[in-house]
Amino acid sequence: MERRGAGRGTAGTAALRTWSPRLSARSRVEHLAIEGSPLPTPCRREVSMRSVPSSRCRPPRHRAHPSPAPVELQAVARLVDEVAVDEPDHLLVHVLDEPGPDLVLGTKPFDRSVHPFTMLAGFTAPTEWAAFGLRIHGRIRRLDEPGAAPVASRTTFLVHRDGSEASVLRQGDTAEDLPGPAIGTIPDLCRRVLGLPTPPPPAPTTRPLWITIWLDRIMTAWSDPAHRSQLSSCWPQVAAMHPAQGEPGPPGVDPADLVAVASAHTDRWPWARLRAEAQPLALPDGPLPPDVAAWMDDGFYARWVLGAFPAAEDLADDLLSLLQDPVRSQLRTTLIALLTSPG
Repeated sequence: MERRGAGRGTAGTAALRTWSPRLSARSRVEHLAIEGSPLPTPCRREVSMRSVPSSRCRPPRHRAHPSPAPVELQAVARLVDEVAVDEPDHLLVHVLDEPGPDLVLGTKPFDRSVHPFTMLAGFTAPTEWAAFGLRIHGRIRRLDEPGAAPVASRTTFLVHRDGSEASVLRQGDTAEDLPGPAIGTIPDLCRRVLGLPTPPPPAPTTRPLWITIWLDRIMTAWSDPAHRSQLSSCWPQVAAMHPAQGEPGPPGVDPADLVAVASAHTDRWPWARLRAEAQPLALPDGPLPPDVAAWMDDGFYARWVLGAFPAAEDLADDLLSLLQDPVRSQLRTTLIALLTSPG
């Protein structure tokens, strides 16, 4: 439902796009940009949320819903959307697991300039919370309206402890249910708050991450005019920027050697080991603290760290247009080999 990391360029090679770290939304929604800036620091670990019966948090014309059975989660999401239609900020929502005919909701507004990750990363809900969710402000683009400008939206997402989910997307006076499982930071956050697993990593190995970091390092070096001529004429300098070159063993200088070194590096660093590492991975906006990484699971962690960087296919497109032969050809050859080799 949300992607971070600014992309550069528009087109990309087919090989690179086979593992693009872009995070899709569902249905016809292509991209949701959440208002607020995420900070990769430990966030509030205690979220005080006032719980009230639904009869005190809904218009009088709505009857009280019974306790939150999973099959009725979509009705709860619609209720939250309607009740909060004039809420100017983001909203945290929980549903209490209590006997009786009333639906008991807890809500907490928080400033829309604060990204939900900043509010929730590392937080675990009390066991009496049967469901948890967010109503967030953002802007969306749609697959069925190519070329259209992003429009303001409000999205309500709820997840039940049994793993069922419900979402409502509102634009102006129009609200629609979003079918299917959600992928992105917001659903990942809500699942982990309840201790639920998130979908698997977008790539089974960490290879896309190391390629992305490598390309980002080359682009950063290119931004310094003093290094441009060297980058265009010195492949060993470009190859030396790959994260695998810091591992023990002989460096990979020519493309074939670099592919072998990079593959071994990927094998040594599966997602689980990387997430559990005491020395956190360096990210453009700062590393994830180890306790936050431990609170995540491999899928959430992989999507977060991949999304912290510009899209690899955009970086590759830009670099292949900026660099000159023979370095450009060597980079293209290496990228294709990395993406097509086993593992």
